[in-house]
Amino acid sequence: MKLVANSKYQKLANSSLIIKEIMKAPISRVALANKLGLQPSTVTYSTARLIEIGLVKEVASDSIDGKKGRKSILLGLDPDYGVVCGVELLVASYRVIVSNVAGAIIANESFVYDDSVNAEKGTRERFVQILSCIRNKLEESRGSLRICGACLAIAGIVSQNGQKIIDSWTHGLSCEDFSKELAEYDYPIFFENDANCAAQKYLLGNKYNFDSYLYVLVHYYKPEVIPKSVPSVGIGMGVVIDGSLYRGWTNRAGEFRSVFFSRNTQIGQLSLSNDELIALGQDKETQKLFTKEVLSNLFSAEAILNPRVIYLCGDLISKEVVDEVIEEYFASLKNEFLKTEVDCLQVVEDYTWDVSYGACSLVLDYMFQVPKLGDNQLGAPWKWQQRIS
Repeated sequence: MKLVANSKYQKLANSSLIIKEIMKAPISRVALANKLGLQPSTVTYSTARLIEIGLVKEVASDSIDGKKGRKSILLGLDPDYGVVCGVELLVASYRVIVSNVAGAIIANESFVYDDSVNAEKGTRERFVQILSCIRNKLEESRGSLRICGACLAIAGIVSQNGQKIIDSWTHGLSCEDFSKELAEYDYPIFFENDANCAAQKYLLGNKYNFDSYLYVLVHYYKPEVIPKSVPSVGIGMGVVIDGSLYRGWTNRAGEFRSVFFSRNTQIGQLSLSNDELIALGQDKETQKLFTKEVLSNLFSAEAILNPRVIYLCGDLISKEVVDEVIEEYFASLKNEFLKTEVDCLQVVEDYTWDVSYGACSLVLDYMFQVPKLGDNQLGAPWKWQQRIS
């Protein structure tokens, strides 16, 4: 089939728009044309190419086409096309989720770094060993599966291209370029901030158009597993505005720093001393002080950004303690901030796999994103795009 005056950009853009609609639910060609405002012939051409490369397949509907008297033919993503991987890199362990291209989880498992990771904590050498350990595990687990891409989620600041770690306290990294190590994989792979990944999870299949929310992730580390002088508590935020992750001018959006923090006398992100941070794992009263300070900052962020919801979760976050602190210290704010159409503040108690699954979601988002007009590298590095163009 020959399509006249259809540029590489147009073909990729049309295909990406179609895939994003199909990801929501199986849909007919006619419905795609109506929803996207495309010519039926354009939809027919684009979907034929997507079926040809194995990314999309026809599926039968339960409903009957009134004109033809038979079941409607819908289009859905072919789960056998390949998989994507999301990996959360913790200090002493890592969590892996593998999903198909439709976003359905195939496998999830936690692992401890093997004996090959033996260099001193907080060094580049150790992190290179971690990357090698992850690479071997993914190769071991993939079997006959085609890995389309992977995202490595890490606590810290990551460069815009996902190849450099600008700053990560927990892994002791500062301005380190790992593009050479990542190039050893035979599929696209990149770093992303862990809270950004977790926030991305809530965008996949989101029912709200142009949603806005904050995802606040708290990590508590035992002193013996982190580099010296690193605080025991780390707080990160994923910021979503109008349906997209907001990374800020220098990719540092969501870097939490309490308004009560003093750079001259304290380390970390809060006004609590390091001894108090270490005690957070055992002492409820200290947990309440911690929760009060976190909420004080979040209520200010809520007033400025007006998100639909703030998701709050992590190692030290307890709904019981949050409720107690709100009643004790923020009762006057409760009706204003916490009783909208839904509670503006939601404590997420089952968050273990949010980061890893969000990392998978981010790979899918990049994989099927609509290309930017004028991009001179259209089609790279995703193989399906190379085959479409």
